[in-house]
Amino acid sequence: RSIKDIFCRYKTLKGFQVDRKAGWDTHGLPIELSVEKDLGITKEDIGTKISVEDYNKACKKAVMKYTDVWNAREKFLGLVAAASLAVAVLSLAGALRTADQATEPVALSQTTNQQLESLVATTGTQRFGWSNPTNDPAVSDLGGEVVWNDAEQKGFMVFEGLQVNDPTQQQYQLWIFDTARNDALPVDGGVFDIDSSGQVIIPIDSKLSITQAKAFAVTLEKPGGVVQSKRERLPLLAGEI
Repeated sequence: RSIKDIFCRYKTLKGFQVDRKAGWDTHGLPIELSVEKDLGITKEDIGTKISVEDYNKACKKAVMKYTDVWNAREKFLGLVAAASLAVAVLSLAGALRTADQATEPVALSQTTNQQLESLVATTGTQRFGWSNPTNDPAVSDLGGEVVWNDAEQKGFMVFEGLQVNDPTQQQYQLWIFDTARNDALPVDGGVFDIDSSGQVIIPIDSKLSITQAKAFAVTLEKPGGVVQSKRERLPLLAGEI
């Protein structure tokens, strides 16, 4: 069986069409045993109780007995193979398409500075300059501003000269004063850190919607911030309260 497979497979791989027909020599013994069992004879009875010609006819008939079953099975296996090949091709095509899409240039998101410039150019944007109302030592060479747009509910804080803080000891926290709210209860605008002595731009993270912002205050609080500030340290104020 190995020998007949070697040559057939070799020729097939070389591009030849090799017909695989039922009735290989290696299949003879099972057929003979099956026929002898059906006829109730043994090898010694061939030529005596049954002629060689009749014996061969019986074997040929037995070989062809399941031809339809084998043909149906082979056709089914062919369909399965074709379907598997189609799925493999489609999967490969999908993978290649995904790879192509992944290599296409993707527009980079705007930098914080670009977002700030875009907001400044937006209609309705307000700009508030910082002041140091308590002469807090956390501020030196004061500079920067708050840029805020009520309609967009978006804003940025720009700092110059605000002292670098240690987040494990204290953090800065922004408070937004809204004309529609009591000044005693400003809106939390987010906790942030300063890690550079140069210009720093921080997005505003308002916890509530702002109707009309009129002022912004920065306090120094414990790590993580507070729900309501006592304003013990108020290094920066923009606008009037």
